[in-house]
Amino acid sequence: MLGTENVLKAAAESGVEKLIHVSSIHAFKDNRTMVSEESGLIEKEGSTYDRSKAVSIKIVLNHPSSPEKVIICPTALLGPYDFKPSFIGRFLISLARKRVPALVSGGFDWVDVRDVARAIVKAIEKGKGIYITGGMYLPIFQLARLWCEIVQVKPPEIIFPLPLAIGIISLFFPIVSLIKPDLLLTPEALAALRWKSPISTKKAREELDYRVRPIEETLVDTYRWFKENGYF
Repeated sequence: MLGTENVLKAAAESGVEKLIHVSSIHAFKDNRTMVSEESGLIEKEGSTYDRSKAVSIKIVLNHPSSPEKVIICPTALLGPYDFKPSFIGRFLISLARKRVPALVSGGFDWVDVRDVARAIVKAIEKGKGIYITGGMYLPIFQLARLWCEIVQVKPPEIIFPLPLAIGIISLFFPIVSLIKPDLLLTPEALAALRWKSPISTKKAREELDYRVRPIEETLVDTYRWFKENGYF
């Protein structure tokens, strides 16, 4: 968490008037009830990633530095301009290449990265406090089917129950990760698909004019960008 503190210190010393801290929905507890900006942050539960996001938010909120602070908490990001590509980007590319033999149950809330970027710009102008920028909840197999329809490949037919998949991956991950460190399926990635809580974007919609485009549009644009840039 030293990095967060260093950024806050540097912002104060440089005379920055407003600081935008981009965090994650994973900082909030998944209690199967509506998650909003007023919901509790996780404590000891969750992955290392989840806990780091929650701790960073607390540091930003409690830091005595002078810049006005705004925190943006997006859900799972999708969209074009995925240069690295991201974890979900690699998953979509692997689907397009027919390299995903099976899927799992479970899902998450997916949002277009461009919609979140627009919210960040608006937050620079008039944001205050914390904002959750979510999109649409979809089971992972439904997301895969939408994508495969766009790419025009046959989606995987086998769907493993999520608890079984987590158990299998957790058992073999320490060994397999030594051979293939860029695995798509990791225990933490699968655990994230257990998310069940509905997510409120009311504050962002009212204060940042936040709007979310259809997931189909996001996937079409993502496919076009990946194809134009030689990812498949």
